[in-house]
Amino acid sequence: MAPGITFLSSIHRRIVVMYYYDGFKQGEIAQALDISVGTVKWHMHEASVKPIRFTGDRERNSDTGTRR
Repeated sequence: MAPGITFLSSIHRRIVVMYYYDGFKQGEIAQALDISVGTVKWHMHEASVKPIRFTGDRERNSDTGTRR
């Protein structure tokens, strides 16, 4: 498993793996997990912002101090 997703909850990790690694479409994930497509999208969004929350901030540009 990719180290970058190990800190995600099991449902977030499962959806990310199904979408990005296994090639499932959002509708297929929703059907397989018996949840709505909107819920799949929400979990994917949450999984994408967790690394920012986990590190406390986005990576800063060391030259300017600005966010990338």
